[in-house]
Amino acid sequence: MLQMAQQRLLALALLALHVASSAPAPARNNDDPCVAAGEALCTADGACAAFGVLGSQVQLHGCAALVPNNDWGIYVRAADGSYARAPGSVNVNESACATHPNSGQQHSCAPPPPPPAPPRYPLVNHGAFDAATGETSIVYWQGSLVVFESIFCGYWGHAGQWHAAYLGHSYFRVRDFASGTVIANITSSIGFGFGSAFVDYETGTLWVFGTVNDRCGNNTLPDVGSVYAFSASDAGLQAWSRAKTDVAWKGPNTDVARVLGAPPPGLPPHRYVMITEGATFALNNDAAGDLTRGWLTLNRTYGVPDCPEGCQCPSIRFLPSDGHYYVLTGGHNIWMLRSKDLRTWEQPASRPFIAPSAGDGAIASPAVGNPATIDASDAWYAANGMNTTREMLAHLDDWDHNSNDADMCCESWGGASAVTTSYLNWGPSSQGAKPSGGLTGPSCMQGLATVNVTLDKLLQSFYT
Repeated sequence: MLQMAQQRLLALALLALHVASSAPAPARNNDDPCVAAGEALCTADGACAAFGVLGSQVQLHGCAALVPNNDWGIYVRAADGSYARAPGSVNVNESACATHPNSGQQHSCAPPPPPPAPPRYPLVNHGAFDAATGETSIVYWQGSLVVFESIFCGYWGHAGQWHAAYLGHSYFRVRDFASGTVIANITSSIGFGFGSAFVDYETGTLWVFGTVNDRCGNNTLPDVGSVYAFSASDAGLQAWSRAKTDVAWKGPNTDVARVLGAPPPGLPPHRYVMITEGATFALNNDAAGDLTRGWLTLNRTYGVPDCPEGCQCPSIRFLPSDGHYYVLTGGHNIWMLRSKDLRTWEQPASRPFIAPSAGDGAIASPAVGNPATIDASDAWYAANGMNTTREMLAHLDDWDHNSNDADMCCESWGGASAVTTSYLNWGPSSQGAKPSGGLTGPSCMQGLATVNVTLDKLLQSFYT
């Protein structure tokens, strides 16, 4: 009893000293989030007269029974509701209080945990699945994956080696993704370049869009830079037609996507969208899906201001679930952008999307690519006294300075619902520069990455 009486006398003496030295003033403690939290908790409690702060903990007290202590900081409430810190090293003997806080003594003032990070689906870089090809698209065609490729002179399997019409010219071809077997060399594409492929699942048509640009430098066709459409609907992709489009633009790269559902407000009605190098946009609303005509080329009030790396080598998709146009673009790194109106654009927090990496030096496995293609290229380069593809991949630092010409597959929302893995291909390359170190082999590969999630979820995840 004597000890308790002494503690109470000490508490009263300390409190009197505190009141005499400085009357409680309105709190100025909000710079400390834990003190501010203590003020709010004590005021709201109704049976709280003081609170203490230690680290990330707040302790409420029903009275100011101060006792010596050297850890907690004690704040006492005055009649006007303000709080002032008690001087000295003190705490509160809560057992000496006649009443106790209604909400309990112990509270945390630690900030709430951050919301869970949005899902990020890491790209699994499988490395190269071909060497020295040009612009490439992977598409889902009638139950299997098909690779569309732009072929130019210097490609180890150029058709000019056995077919005179192709000699000295670039052209387009398609092959089976799993086996690497060439399905068709598109004869009507001789002299064209910068191709991209797109499947319209509603009409059952594989479209290829390319421009009059002979990548071998032997332009023999008129209208250099004009956009042409190539199409085939037969299962074996043997019957190809070609037509010049009415897109009012000339240049190198283009890409087309289907726009399902109602397009975002503020844009003319359209079922298809085309992006070009430098981000000129064209729209097509043909109900029958004829993409050779009916293109409305938008003026320059539409575009991508300050587009990373000038919007080179673009690829586009429209996602009906969120009404955004998604674009991959870039020549040194691959960047992702999206927009609802083709005027205002946003980039994800994690950027660039794809950049040169050590993973570029791998060779894709049979499960996702076709190493037999690499084997064939190695045999050709070795026979011609050049460094093989494998030797080039072992010396990435001498040439792998760029990631360019990216494309993505497959539009599960548009017809490839059986494909639940996203495929991303791009070109690890020197962008035409001569490799250092005296290397003489191919300095451009066709790289492949996959993500075990549908393409719509992958694209959205970067903006969640």
